[in-house]
Amino acid sequence: MDARTRILKAGARIVNQKGFNDTGIQEILKAADVPKGSFYHYFKSKHDFGLHLIGYIAQKLKVMRAGILDDDSLRPLDRIRLGFKQQAEQFEKARFKGG
Repeated sequence: MDARTRILKAGARIVNQKGFNDTGIQEILKAADVPKGSFYHYFKSKHDFGLHLIGYIAQKLKVMRAGILDDDSLRPLDRIRLGFKQQAEQFEKARFKGG
């Protein structure tokens, strides 16, 4: 996994737990095990990182949902219900943190 992806992955986890404003760049870098210069190589600022983080999370959700929404063996309403059911299970698994 490249440094940019490690930063985004660690950032997503920490921001999910603490919120964006309460998460520091140094904390993300430590969790991602990358030097400070790597952050500024990929992102201009924390704000820029936040914008990229939104895209990263959106892509992960899109991939996760694609399997359900594209399943032609289910009726459209059943696809939606299954999507909500899986999301509820994720919230329970995370003990309703970050959701």
